[in-house]
Amino acid sequence: VWLSVLISSTGDGVFITALPLLAATLTGDPVLIAGITIATRLPWLVLSMFTGAIADRMDRRRLMIAADVARFAVVSALGFSVLADTVDIWQLYVCAFLLGAGETLHVNAAQAILPDLVEPDDLMQANARFGSAQIASAQFAGPPFGVALFNAAASLPFLADAVTFAGSAALIRALPDAHAVDPPTTKLRDDLREGFRFVRDNIIVRRITEVLAVINFFYFAATSLLVLYNERLLQGSNTTYAALFVGAATGTVLSRFVINWLVARVGKAGTLAAAIWLWAASIV
Repeated sequence: VWLSVLISSTGDGVFITALPLLAATLTGDPVLIAGITIATRLPWLVLSMFTGAIADRMDRRRLMIAADVARFAVVSALGFSVLADTVDIWQLYVCAFLLGAGETLHVNAAQAILPDLVEPDDLMQANARFGSAQIASAQFAGPPFGVALFNAAASLPFLADAVTFAGSAALIRALPDAHAVDPPTTKLRDDLREGFRFVRDNIIVRRITEVLAVINFFYFAATSLLVLYNERLLQGSNTTYAALFVGAATGTVLSRFVINWLVARVGKAGTLAAAIWLWAASIV
């Protein structure tokens, strides 16, 4: 599972850098370019509760494979459209939304399968490795690779991304077929309502959700125009564009080595607070 996430997230990193670069060759309109980020992240807003409920009702291994196969088909079609020089900005919107939808399903299923694979006492460490691998590959390894491929040929990042999804699906298929859940005894609609009520009524989960909503709002507001900011204001190249992602990812990779030490000294809540204050200070 860890290797699957590592490979597919590397492909995501290739995609998230190459897609804005491709969009910038099709239009210079900041609104249209920012819309690419909206299309990519919108599934997390409107579908993540639904795909989370699906992951609780179906075989998570098969869901992860289905998500990878679907994303393989979408990004392959985009790559061949770029190769044939028939791509337009609206196709980028559709592909970004579909890939984002597949990402919500894959990530929800992958996180839900972890308790089946590790002991409860190892779950925090497993989650830390899962999250750091996901971010490091998506923001550390993927962006430079995506820029290098885009500089060679605009279609290559997307065709390479298709290969990562195929590899991810092959790895998950090799897992023992022992991660099915019990047949559902409730309706999907009732599961969604229960999920919304749980978030609303559990003050800790609700508070974390509210904090993450604010952080992500401003984070993606900034990154949605990063390609234009780099090009027009920093007078940067595609290489400096990739370096911005790598810089952010470096902190994530290094933090993995101090997370247990920090939690042992200030607790989980203190660690979360320290992370948010550190983020706020760096933004200012």
